[in-house]
Amino acid sequence: MVHEIYERVLRLRYMNYSRQSLLEALSVAKRLPPPDELTTEVLVDFLQQYDNVNTRSYYYYILKVICKEIQRPELIEPIPRPIEVSTVKRRDLLTPKEIAALLRACKDLYERALVEVLVESGCRIGSILTRFCSAGSGTEPRIPIFCLRKHRSNQASLLVSHSFSS
Repeated sequence: MVHEIYERVLRLRYMNYSRQSLLEALSVAKRLPPPDELTTEVLVDFLQQYDNVNTRSYYYYILKVICKEIQRPELIEPIPRPIEVSTVKRRDLLTPKEIAALLRACKDLYERALVEVLVESGCRIGSILTRFCSAGSGTEPRIPIFCLRKHRSNQASLLVSHSFSS
C-alpha cells in the first residue's frame, strides 16, 4: 500500500504526466517505508537493487521528488546521481568528410546555419528545431522539417522539407 503522503505528493507532481508515469512513480513509492522511517541507507539499498543505470536514474529522480516534497531533501543529497551510459557508438558519428559534404549540399544559408549549429553544438535536432522555425510572409508560417542521419551505406544526408499551411 502506498503511504498517503507519497501518493498525494506524486499525484500533484505527476498531474501533467502520462498515467503510465504516475503508476510507475506510485509503484516505487509502494516499496518505500513510511516517511518517518525513511533514511539515506534505505534509499541507497533501494537504488542498488537495480543493475540498469537508466532504471536507477529514473528511480533516483522519483525518490528526489518524494524527499523534496516531504521536506527531507537531506536524505537524497549524499547519494550520487546515477549517470546514464551513452549509447552513441563511434561509427554513428559523422566524419569530417561527411560534414563537409552536408555543408556543400545545403541549398541556402538557412540550411547551412542549421547544419553548422548542429555539428558545433552537438544538439539534437528536436532541441534546435524550435529555434529555427520562423514565420514566413503573411499568414503562412514556414515549418522546416529536417532529418540529419547517417545511412547504412555510411553516407550522411540532410533532408529538408518546407511545408506551408494555407
